[in-house]
Amino acid sequence: FVFPKIFKFAAKSQELLFLLSISICFLFAMAFSYIGFSIIIGAFIAGVTLANLPYNLEIISKVKSLKDFFAIIFFVSLGMELVLGFTNSIKVPLIIFFLFVVCVKPFITMFLTSFFGFRKRTAFMTGISLNQISEFSLIIVSQGLFLGQINKNIFTLTVLLAIGTITITSYTIQYDEWIYSLFKKRLKIFDKFGESSGLEYTPRRQVNVILCGHNRIGYSIAKTMHKLHKGLFVVDFNPEIVKMMINKKIPCLYGDIGDLEVIERLPLKGAQLLISTVPNAKDNLLLLKEVKERNKSLIVYVTANQIEEALTLYNAGADYVILPHFLGGEHVSLLIEDFSKNIGNIIATKLKHIKELKNRQEMGHEHPKHH
Repeated sequence: FVFPKIFKFAAKSQELLFLLSISICFLFAMAFSYIGFSIIIGAFIAGVTLANLPYNLEIISKVKSLKDFFAIIFFVSLGMELVLGFTNSIKVPLIIFFLFVVCVKPFITMFLTSFFGFRKRTAFMTGISLNQISEFSLIIVSQGLFLGQINKNIFTLTVLLAIGTITITSYTIQYDEWIYSLFKKRLKIFDKFGESSGLEYTPRRQVNVILCGHNRIGYSIAKTMHKLHKGLFVVDFNPEIVKMMINKKIPCLYGDIGDLEVIERLPLKGAQLLISTVPNAKDNLLLLKEVKERNKSLIVYVTANQIEEALTLYNAGADYVILPHFLGGEHVSLLIEDFSKNIGNIIATKLKHIKELKNRQEMGHEHPKHH
């Protein structure tokens, strides 16, 4: 209750905001140290507190250079504490823990993700993105070594394990699609968990428009299709959105458009337009290739975040590529032209926009943050 008011005053000056943020970190660290806890815990609580303030993005941008500097010092100090002479004695435990983190942990993550209703592709991508130990573990072991609660062997084991697993994760993320293609036939067991099998509503009715991704952009498109009385079919990998579509009796399918099995189940026969709001170039290239082979007259709109990706998608046969950031500028230019003809439209547009924002807020939509 106190901090928001203090930071509201401090936010008027960028220098004051920076100094206050640093002061809060030191204050929490000292307070926790005084009551017998680690200064690391105090600093962590300070970070959580600052993250929940409305000025968190400004604070992050201001302390970034300081954070990077001390991160370098921290990792240098970790390297100086390593004793490689102990490597032979920890070789076996290191291999065992490494195999567990890299091979077993992803399957645990996949199982938990599937249990909450996500399909095998989403579960697999999540699993291989988290097959490393947390950087926070390095902070814990360094503090444990400083307090004398762990020995050099355990410290060296943890640091080497972090280096190895983080290195492996960098490559698994980079080649995630290729790795998935190798294992996807063996991952069908994960589709049996949870309730994904019942997350579809496919009545026999005419489908004019297929919408892949009922997100912030997709929501507006779905509203327009409803007004135009077009037969809409929604595909989304979020179980909650699919449940909402089922409750509204809107034909839908739960799945990821990057999954060939999902694409094969799309009602392409008779459809006139397919819109993908998913900004993943690889997924959209696969989607374009498959749907154009099945329905050559189908008009396909896809989404991209980069100009290079957009040009690649056009070369692959996309009829139009949505670039959300550029689209916003085009929309504003149209509004300016409209306002120049009738100044009264400004108030009407404002009231309509406020109503729309409140509706989206109730649905849990939020504009993406940029650091």
